[in-house]
Formats: sequence, structure tokens, C-alpha cells
Amino acid sequence: MVSVGEYRDAIHSFLKLCSGAGEEWTPFEDDMDETRLMIVKKQIIVVGEGSAVETYDDVNSSPVDTNIPLYFEYHVIYNQPFSVPQLLFTATRPDESLVPLSALHEWVPQSLISSHSGDQGKQYLWETLTQIEHPILHRPIYALHPCQTSSFITQIRKFSKNWFLSWLTSIGPAVGLKIPLSLAKAH
Repeated sequence: MVSVGEYRDAIHSFLKLCSGAGEEWTPFEDDMDETRLMIVKKQIIVVGEGSAVETYDDVNSSPVDTNIPLYFEYHVIYNQPFSVPQLLFTATRPDESLVPLSALHEWVPQSLISSHSGDQGKQYLWETLTQIEHPILHRPIYALHPCQTSSFITQIRKFSKNWFLSWLTSIGPAVGLKIPLSLAKAH
């Protein structure tokens, strides 16, 4: 478990680290509710031919075979029921349509689900990467489920001086979030 105070301290330390390393994360705070501190990062990922993500010229066309950019927006929030940080994100095409969850499942590294086989692995994936209503913005967003985060952070704290950065660099790549090595070096 992570207290709200620990979460806030970790976010503020992370933002300082980011500003020193030229990494752009934007904080959003609610002065009325200390649990509503969120940080946001925008990133473009180019998806090529043969990708699991279906690409379309427009809503009614067939898939195209050229590289297209996908627009990712990552949010880190404090999940009160689980008392841990949680990574949320959107992935949209240039026409602003949401990339389907089933396509995003194709991107999740096999190592994340390799301990589960066959239908169990597919079920685990649907339970881990899911679509929810954003608890602050009240709109659909994808989420990595926080059920294992507390035990993961407990393990990270045993060997890392910056548990938040270690957590984010461990789970972020599973959904395309790029964290530059310069952050670890700056720490």
C-alpha cells in the first residue's frame, strides 16, 4: 500500500527529476481533494504495416498498409480503493477514434502473460488491461488493473531508492510508454 502522502511526494519528486532530464509530464491537482493529483504525458507511436492495430484512412475504409501515428496520452492517478498509483491511457488514431482494446491486447508483451497458458492467459490479459471510466475526468480510458501493484511496490521498495520511477519503468513499456534512460541516470 502507498499512502496519499507517499504518492504525492513521489509524484513531486518524479516531476522534479523529469524537469531536470527534459522529460515532459504535466501535473493536474485538485486543491479540494489531495487524492486527485494526476500527471499526464502525451506521446506519438508510429504503427507499421502488419501491426495488430487496424489502421484506416477513414471510418468506412479498409485497412491501409502505410505507417500511421497513434496518439497516446498516459495518466498516472492515485487509486483510492487499492491505495496505489495506477497507469491509465488512451490510444487514438489520427481521426480521433479510439484504438480497440482487442488490438491493444496484441501489443502486450508475451512475458506479461507467459505464466498463464491458453484461455487462462487470454482471460488474465482481459483482466489486466481493461477499459474503465476515468475516475477524475469521467470519460472512457484504458487501464492497467492495480490488483498486483501493492505487492509489486513492496518488492521494489526493498532495492530501489525511487519506487515510483521503478514501478513506472517496469509497467509502462507494456502499453508503449517510453521512459528515457536519462531519468534513471539523473536519479
